[in-house]
Amino acid sequence: MDRFLRDGFGEVAGGLGAVVKSFWPVFLVYIAMGVVGVGFGYFVMTSDAPDLTFLLLYFIIVFVVLIYIFLALSQGAVAWHRRVVLGEAARWISPIPRLRSLKYAWAVFLFSLVFMISYLIIASFTLPYLHSIFTASIGQIDLTKAPAEQLEAWRRAVWPIQLILLAIVIVLAAAILWLGRSWLLIFPFISVRSTEPAFGRIRESLGYSSGLVGSLLAVYFLSSLLGLAYYLLVPMSVQLLPVLNVFTTILGVVIYFFCFLWGLSILSLAYRRAVAVPETNHAD
Repeated sequence: MDRFLRDGFGEVAGGLGAVVKSFWPVFLVYIAMGVVGVGFGYFVMTSDAPDLTFLLLYFIIVFVVLIYIFLALSQGAVAWHRRVVLGEAARWISPIPRLRSLKYAWAVFLFSLVFMISYLIIASFTLPYLHSIFTASIGQIDLTKAPAEQLEAWRRAVWPIQLILLAIVIVLAAAILWLGRSWLLIFPFISVRSTEPAFGRIRESLGYSSGLVGSLLAVYFLSSLLGLAYYLLVPMSVQLLPVLNVFTTILGVVIYFFCFLWGLSILSLAYRRAVAVPETNHAD
């Protein structure tokens, strides 16, 4: 596990130039969405009754853009896997997703769908119960107008809920990753596959990667743990400051994206090692 984390971190730290070439459509769309979002917010605030047709059109555009971001992320992930596994030099990717990235996106969607359905089933039972325990005495408050004392009371009441929900998500993700551990390398396999080796052969050689699941959990939940620590340690009145809010949002996106690449690198390294392991020696 330590080696996965160390080598994966090194791949990201040493490939920051490749990040721009592999994910530039995502960055460009995010900037455009920020500009459009500011303009839309100004329109809503200055208009007494926004046109419903305009609102519907706006949300349709946002939905389409989010789908494109997902596909562009998948195409960037494919390029990143190929960089780590095959040693390909980073190139400016096409803004139009390729067939390989569509197959990659489909695999990610199926995995995410299993996770979301499982989480929603669990949360539908636990979330109302947790709110009834921790926030019933406080009730609903307006975070933009409530006094500092009420904000702090709300923060102290809500953090146990966030901690429990995060623990549920981590345990659920660990269970799904563990049950599907023989399929984890399907993502780099889709990215670099040729006629050989067949994925069935790779699955048979996964006995060595005992630290893969733990590494992925540590990387992908790092940003969530940091966000929870920030929520617990910083007073709510400070968290709501506009300047700090913008800064922490940008910092959170940077950390999350770094961890995203870190996880892709770990999967790529595991795949590269799995392919290199002879079929007769599956244990490390």
